[in-house]
Amino acid sequence: MAAASSTSDRPGPAPPEADHPLLFAFALSGVAGLGYEILWTRLLALSLGSEILGVLGVITGFFAGLALGAWRLQGRIARSRDPLRLFIRLELTGALWAALSPLLLHRLAAILPPLLGPAAGNNDTFPALALSIAVAALTLLPATLCMGATLPALVEARRRQFPAEAGSRSLGRLYAANTAGAVVGVWGSVYLLLPLTGMVWSALLLATGGLLAALLARSWGDQRHQAAGAADPRPASALPGHSGPPRLALLVFLAGLAGLGLEVVCVQTIAQVTRGTIYTFANTLAIYLLGTTAGAWGWSRFSPRWSAAVAAPATATLSWLLAVATLLCAFAMQAAPAVFSATADASYALQLLAEIAVAALVFLPPTLLMGALFTHLLGFRAATGIGHLLALNTAGAALAPFLFGLWAIPAFGYRAALLLVAGLYALLLLLSAPSVAAGGRRGALTAITAVLALTLLPANLRLAQLPPGWTLLRQHEGLYGTVLIGEKPLRGSNAPTRRLQVNQYFRMGGGYSYGEHRMGHLPLLLAPNAKRALFLGIGTGATLSACRSYPLERVDAVELVPEVIGALPFFAEINHQIAGDRRIHFHAADARRFVAASADSFDVIVGDLFHPARDGAGNLYSLEHFQAIREHLTAAGLFVQWLPLHQFDPQNLATVVRTFLAVFPQADAFLGVYNPQTSALGLVGRAAPGDGAPLSLDLDWFGMALRQGAGEAFLSAVDLLGAYCMDREALAAFAGGAGALNTDLHPRILFDAPRSAYLNSATLAHRTLKAVLEHRTRCPDSLLRAAAPAQRPAFRAAVDAWWQAVDPYLRGDIALAEAPQPPPVPEPAIALYLRAYAECPSFPAARGRLFELPWVDRECASGIYPKMLAITPDEPRVWQEYLKYLDAAGPPERFQQVLEQAAERFPSLFRTRRPGAGG
Repeated sequence: MAAASSTSDRPGPAPPEADHPLLFAFALSGVAGLGYEILWTRLLALSLGSEILGVLGVITGFFAGLALGAWRLQGRIARSRDPLRLFIRLELTGALWAALSPLLLHRLAAILPPLLGPAAGNNDTFPALALSIAVAALTLLPATLCMGATLPALVEARRRQFPAEAGSRSLGRLYAANTAGAVVGVWGSVYLLLPLTGMVWSALLLATGGLLAALLARSWGDQRHQAAGAADPRPASALPGHSGPPRLALLVFLAGLAGLGLEVVCVQTIAQVTRGTIYTFANTLAIYLLGTTAGAWGWSRFSPRWSAAVAAPATATLSWLLAVATLLCAFAMQAAPAVFSATADASYALQLLAEIAVAALVFLPPTLLMGALFTHLLGFRAATGIGHLLALNTAGAALAPFLFGLWAIPAFGYRAALLLVAGLYALLLLLSAPSVAAGGRRGALTAITAVLALTLLPANLRLAQLPPGWTLLRQHEGLYGTVLIGEKPLRGSNAPTRRLQVNQYFRMGGGYSYGEHRMGHLPLLLAPNAKRALFLGIGTGATLSACRSYPLERVDAVELVPEVIGALPFFAEINHQIAGDRRIHFHAADARRFVAASADSFDVIVGDLFHPARDGAGNLYSLEHFQAIREHLTAAGLFVQWLPLHQFDPQNLATVVRTFLAVFPQADAFLGVYNPQTSALGLVGRAAPGDGAPLSLDLDWFGMALRQGAGEAFLSAVDLLGAYCMDREALAAFAGGAGALNTDLHPRILFDAPRSAYLNSATLAHRTLKAVLEHRTRCPDSLLRAAAPAQRPAFRAAVDAWWQAVDPYLRGDIALAEAPQPPPVPEPAIALYLRAYAECPSFPAARGRLFELPWVDRECASGIYPKMLAITPDEPRVWQEYLKYLDAAGPPERFQQVLEQAAERFPSLFRTRRPGAGG
């Protein structure tokens, strides 16, 4: 085996610069390793789902491979004549697999879901979890087996060069270098490599980092004149594979369990008030690794001062400090809402810095201690091989997501889960006691700490809150965050309105749900022969409730968050009690995976409003997902994907439209609701080829649906067709022709959309809606062909008038929203509303706004009602509103004059009376 360094006749500690090339090599290995992990997690989510069980399955499979590699290869490392050469082979094998992995895993995403079937994607079944773990572990095994053994191999190689050096120093320097590289790997991959180059090139570049790590390690070995076949200076009792005393093995296992358990609990808790983007994930993980790096490095510098006699007290001290630091996390997390609130209107960069600051506040104190404890415990075996201890530590980490994520948080809440982590560190404190007396003292210290924790900790860690004025009806803390149900009085209604809220930023309901009902009815009105429908996304159930008005035979409804399905009875007023409809089959699953796994075909598929910035939601706007949907449509099937314009910037919206058109050559678009703050655009695609029959509306079918309940969404066929927005040519013009698509291997929405999530939502909504309005086209004649020939000219004119009114109305709302508040109402907004009214006096949105504004700003009434009368002099409602205004605030002589005119025009509606007699 390798001999000690020949730089001196007598072995001694390494000079400060002696291992710098080796440290840099292992840092490069860390850059590559964390980059691999992020890339593999994203790609495997396509096969296993973005739901939490799929993600946990990938993480556990990854850790399982690391643990197996460390355990199985420890003996080989110990027996090797050149551990450094073994490290190089491991690094090169991992790099080769990583370079090939995007193509292999992407292919797996097409094969695996149909093979496993829909049941494997259910969010609430243990078999689904077991399948995810098995698939992830087996798929990643070639690489993770190698990655798990790299640290033990380098620790052994360095030990043979510097046998006189303390084990914890050697281990700590290497571990710190690797985790420092991992920090660079996280931020570099998420902020640079993956957004700019996509999965394939990122994998190749990261693999190049692994190759450079191998070459640099080899160069260091050559410079140190490492000799093969030299005597191994370990004591004879140190057998390869020996993991040390059972107590040490248990301590290491519990340290891994508690360390990752703390990450799971804190990440889930903070997620209540973060944006939940891929950058949120990257910032949190990087800070966690950064603290571990600093702790390991610091311990490696000062650990030689700890003699064997004080090793157990050091373990006890670190364990107690970790228990205290864990409890302090509760107070740090409670500061998160204030930090995010203070930067809510700040720049994109400042909001990202706020996320980093919160992560540092929560994670840096405990992770500093974690890095020190890891180095301290594994340092005991650095002279005889750390592989088995590292495997036990990693196995504990693999168990943590299930103990805390699947059990503790859903069963007891965030606070109790955090106390459980602190309890594990208290157990470490007790196990580290070398004597009965010391054990008693530490037991008393543990009891005191527990009492203080229970009395001083916040009563709960529910950071997400309902807006002011809302009353909390129900809450649930679970894997997907805090699900809140609240209610408050609704103006003009005897029943209160209810809102469903997941964490702080994702809210559904809270009104009459008029827009959601339109989004449910429109697809079904355009598919008169539909028998089977699939709804991706449920929310409050308002969109899905449209099914109640149609003779569908079966409806499948998919929702990522199981608690949302359980909340449907709270919204029975707006979803028409769909929870009791036997035709509807609910699935708690990832929508992307459900479609890919299904063996069924559907006449209608409806994609709900998926927030593009949410981590994982970009998969639902990808080319491959749209292709899977088309493959699951019947020959005459129709797909409608609703897009939340207030959450897209124009560039990202163009990318999604371009991707949609690449799959659905026959495409149209409708506006879902006339609200510029929360507008929605519905992309309509059909399974028929590009030269198939154009989209049409069956007026007889529409009339039947109107009588059955579609009237809650559309007043008439003119209302529906007037919402038409763009034909295929207009969509192509908006998308910009040839350009980048959003694909699995280059997920542009995943990385680009979060930038919009940190911007002012109202400004973003207006900018995107204006860009859409620039490309509006009239409803094609094909949609009108069902009208009787003699009625078509009048029908066309009515539809066109409605269509013409939409643009100025929306622009008027934008002008009103962007004007300083409170009144006066800006003249440009009034002019736009009057223009919309002139185009179509029956357009209810413009009429309602013009009747409403004078009661917001009394001064603008004289500029509204007379002009409305000039447009429609025979409109009774205008006369009525004008009279009410004059009776309340106008001059008596003007009121009398208008009253006489009204009585002359409408003798049956008005009668002569004196001013002040009431409206």
